[in-house]
Amino acid sequence: MKTSQDSRLFQSSLVSKTKPSTQEKRDINKQKIHTVLERQRRSEQRILFDKLQTILCGDLVGIKPPRLHLLSMAVKEIQHISETSKFLKMKKRKLPQLQSDYLNKLSILSGKSANLIKHKL
Repeated sequence: MKTSQDSRLFQSSLVSKTKPSTQEKRDINKQKIHTVLERQRRSEQRILFDKLQTILCGDLVGIKPPRLHLLSMAVKEIQHISETSKFLKMKKRKLPQLQSDYLNKLSILSGKSANLIKHKL
């Protein structure tokens, strides 16, 4: 004996088996593309974090620090490199003056001209 509920279930199963509309096909396609792109993004992110870990921590076998820790270490490293760069630029600016001072001292001590000494360097 079929009830009205059984017939509704049968009808709903028929409706779900019909061909999807064009809009539904687009939505399904968009979802598939989104899923693929998201997987690709996560994969690239994983690879980049692994590279960052290798650079910052070396090849620690079996130890995988949290991403937040890796990012904090990267920020500290960048700050350190930036400070070192500023120091080296300042030192580089001072070198020509220091060289000039040494040339003058050598010129005075040797009794030769500064140009002659500079030419021999």
